[in-house]
Amino acid sequence: MTEQLTLERHVRYQRQEPDPIATKIRRMIAHGSTEAEAAGWALAHFLQTPRTEEAFYLCFRRMPARRRRTLSIYWHQKDDWRLFRRVCRFYAVR
Repeated sequence: MTEQLTLERHVRYQRQEPDPIATKIRRMIAHGSTEAEAAGWALAHFLQTPRTEEAFYLCFRRMPARRRRTLSIYWHQKDDWRLFRRVCRFYAVR
């Protein structure tokens, strides 16, 4: 419930153009597939994180193991480092 509020708050307070990442996440959640919805909520975990690799790494390490496992299954990544790189690519973090 609080994750949904965070996602909606993030999208609602965008003054200029809506955030394309938040839009992708909303589409994943609304997709209808259980895996896509769970992966969308797991990715929403990073919305408030500053877009730097260091901040994303700390957020990734603090993420609950079940969320990392969800993303791992969704993107077919077994290695945590590759999964982290995939999350960075999704958010265009360099």
